[in-house]
Amino acid sequence: RWGGQKMRNLKLPDYIELLLRLMIGGTFIYASFDKIFHPDAFALSIFHYRLVPAALLHPFAIYLPYLEFFAGAALLGGKYIKGASLLVSLMILMFIGAISSALFRDLDISCGCFGTESGHVIGLQLLFRDFVLLAGSIALLFSKVSRRQRL
Repeated sequence: RWGGQKMRNLKLPDYIELLLRLMIGGTFIYASFDKIFHPDAFALSIFHYRLVPAALLHPFAIYLPYLEFFAGAALLGGKYIKGASLLVSLMILMFIGAISSALFRDLDISCGCFGTESGHVIGLQLLFRDFVLLAGSIALLFSKVSRRQRL
């Protein structure tokens, strides 16, 4: 069974688990900085997707970067790995949905992923990157976390 007992007992080598935590945690922390310091510009990036109601636009733009930061910090620090990887996986799924929706509607916008000034133009390469991050975060979510593996 693919989603059964075997998936829950996934055992990654310690160095792979550490590499995934550093890569994904670092990515999320880095992605949060510009958005934390420029919530107004990030709100505009979110607005361009035309998915979030106006009443939720600013709260979303203010709180999402902090969620990214703390989830990334938890992964980097090796604390609450399961919760952080679940949160990261859910955020990545949301990003994949937003990018897919924008591509489907042929919107010519920047993603707002790593910066509010010069974001990447949405495209298939962003979806690929997000699917790679999602695969890594799901691997962390379902792996047995080693107690000795901490930074």
